[in-house]
Amino acid sequence: MFISYKKEEIKIKLSKADWNKINSLLIKYGSYKKKFNDIKKEEKNNLYKFQCYREKEIISKHNFLVKEFLKELANEFKVFKFFSVTIFITGSFARFSNKTNSDVDIHFIYSNIFKKFIYKYEEMYFYIVSIILGIERNNIHSVITTKLNNDKIEKINNDKYLSVKLYYNSNNYFSYLFYPVTKKRFFLQYNNNKSFKAFNEYIEKEILNCNREWSHNFYPITNINKFYKNYDKLCKLEKKQKISKLIKELEEQILKCNSPNSDISNIKRVYQQEMFANIFNTLNIIRMYINLFEKKMNLYDLNSIFDYYIFENCDKVVEDIYKYLWLVKKISIYCKENNIIYSIHISDEIHIEWLGKVEKQRIIVQRHLLYVLDIIKELMK
Repeated sequence: MFISYKKEEIKIKLSKADWNKINSLLIKYGSYKKKFNDIKKEEKNNLYKFQCYREKEIISKHNFLVKEFLKELANEFKVFKFFSVTIFITGSFARFSNKTNSDVDIHFIYSNIFKKFIYKYEEMYFYIVSIILGIERNNIHSVITTKLNNDKIEKINNDKYLSVKLYYNSNNYFSYLFYPVTKKRFFLQYNNNKSFKAFNEYIEKEILNCNREWSHNFYPITNINKFYKNYDKLCKLEKKQKISKLIKELEEQILKCNSPNSDISNIKRVYQQEMFANIFNTLNIIRMYINLFEKKMNLYDLNSIFDYYIFENCDKVVEDIYKYLWLVKKISIYCKENNIIYSIHISDEIHIEWLGKVEKQRIIVQRHLLYVLDIIKELMK
């Protein structure tokens, strides 16, 4: 594909039919764009009201609408059906923990022999998604199966943007940028192995080793039955001993998580990176238990797992976790609204009057997670 990782500009030639298709689909799905903008306004208006139930409603409405749009748009590309392309999402939209400006992780699986033909339509799909959802193309990610070799990564110039152009002719084109620090995602997307075999090898490694939470949160958009059938086979690699080992490691990780100072890098790391991992790794433990002992499959998101009651006070646990997720997301929204860079790489103090609310809720959720893990250990005896 795009073998040279030193490139600063990528041009993808479109036919007249391709050009017309993009424009017609942007018009056709304009009503979705309006709906997404309305939801964003609703979320912004709810920013300082601290109403957990309203936030859950907004997230749910946005989540379902995004998935509905992604499915409908995929059906517009006959090439995906003809070549049996499997499309699925991971990340916050699959976990049901998104906010309205969240990155979108969309992945494609198909035979590598079709890659040189399909990649153009894949990029057309991503471009339309970015416009309708109102997010930068740079924030649509498609990397899950394999990794670049270190020598190839080193060849990428991280000082300059990558410009991507979809063009019909010199007067008719769409162009967008990938940031210097993230442009390798573009090359990963089109040079990685796209097959189910590569996907299975990747997930099998996760199951047999670190078993990270996001590796088990999926929402298939096309070829749904094929995707679930394939993944259910992988879940059979999970064993009771593995659950016990993961619980012990997770308990240690939860207890290590401490209150951050006012430095925004620490706030981001503790409140979002570490605590989100603890929450969703706990959900993964529940999923594994239900899969192994209750023989119920396809529990891939926060809602479906919590809908399967295995312990008392589940409603309270669910409410408190949603409240925590909502409060943390408000920090990132607040930062965006006030032009503050919310990052683990930026050392700068932030003073928000409701950070105390976040810390109080973090402690509550931490206790819930340890409680849930104790219940699972008892059930496995």
